[in-house]
Amino acid sequence: MIFKLALFIISALSILCFILMYVDKRRAIDGKFRISESCLFSISLAGGAIGCLASMYVFRHKTKKVSFKILIPLFSLTHVALLVFLFLRG
Repeated sequence: MIFKLALFIISALSILCFILMYVDKRRAIDGKFRISESCLFSISLAGGAIGCLASMYVFRHKTKKVSFKILIPLFSLTHVALLVFLFLRG
């Protein structure tokens, strides 16, 4: 039960973060108001890091930022490890 809940939360936040990264990329191209990095990091830390990591490479966005290159993969690994732990725990 807890595994399914964690999987749902991580999936939902990953989709949200993926979309937000796309929106931020479009806004950057158009010269419009941007989504703050702290917002993107917060959602990533809360569970959306996998979507953020995927969007970094799909949209080629934030890939040169050292903080994103280090923290987002670290958050992603943590979330995957949590899911594996919960799955194996039963």
